[in-house]
Amino acid sequence: FEAGDGVTFGDWGDVISKSLENGMRTFRFMTSDASGAVKVIAHDADAIFRDARAAANLLHGRRRVVSLVSPHNIVAFATTILTPNLQGLVSLDVRTEAPEDIFSMLEFGDLIVATPTLWRYLAEEMERLPDNVMGLSFAEPFAPDLAAELRGAGLGAMREIYGTTEDGLIAWRDAPSEPFTLFPHWRRGDAGELIRQRPDGIAATVAGVDLFEWTTPRSFRLSGRKDGAIQVGAVNVHPGRIEAIIATNPLVDLVEVRLTGAASGRPRLSAHIVLKDGRRTDEAVVRAIDSWCSARLRPHERPRIYRFEPSAESLKANVEASA
Repeated sequence: FEAGDGVTFGDWGDVISKSLENGMRTFRFMTSDASGAVKVIAHDADAIFRDARAAANLLHGRRRVVSLVSPHNIVAFATTILTPNLQGLVSLDVRTEAPEDIFSMLEFGDLIVATPTLWRYLAEEMERLPDNVMGLSFAEPFAPDLAAELRGAGLGAMREIYGTTEDGLIAWRDAPSEPFTLFPHWRRGDAGELIRQRPDGIAATVAGVDLFEWTTPRSFRLSGRKDGAIQVGAVNVHPGRIEAIIATNPLVDLVEVRLTGAASGRPRLSAHIVLKDGRRTDEAVVRAIDSWCSARLRPHERPRIYRFEPSAESLKANVEASA
């Protein structure tokens, strides 16, 4: 971010305090493109504060925010830093706490903020929650079975926010079976495009990174990313980039990377591989390819499942069957 000239910052409290005093102009958030390169997205501070106010309306009545997410993400920053500040709430960062310690500190009226992957881990350890505890999730698809499990443990409500680093907080919903509803400062254009009402009164058309299936003029379902990215552990990965790297291995003839387990809430990357020269698969080959991937791919880009196919035809058929 940028603030007034000559301003230096210490901890997060200093950041917020000095930012308000000196007039915050810009927030900057980092994401990655299809090549894996980091790109920086700048947002007017007024726009991000408007996002935070919209989120605050969803979370009215909370007493504390209990956060399991890093505030560097645009949705996490709005909901665990700015929104609590607007509402005068305590925001607790519990990322380093064990699940049993988190559960022991929960109180009536708390809001728990976590990604679906983190919610899945919590659900495995969860006992009965205090009354009137709400959940908030973002960054990945939320599986219906996970929502049902959390409700069974006493979670009062689970709200999911849809937003992107490029465009900010856009919409929300109460259940995975429902479409997302636009926040008040967003609307659908006549051609199905997204339009944001900026704080300065200008209506700005945004390209968006996802494909929408509109169900009403103000609600939609997601139908994939325009750039082909998928989410693994709340991180965007690009299968095309992963395939290009694995294809440079001297043992590999063909490779396709797919996401498996998304419906169950346990997304993992699966690599379908045809070896060169009809080579047979053995333990040494598998270890060599996995080591190659470990050395050249970031942790969230590494396939967790390898499927070796005898031919291009078999690869195509099995990839289509697993889609």
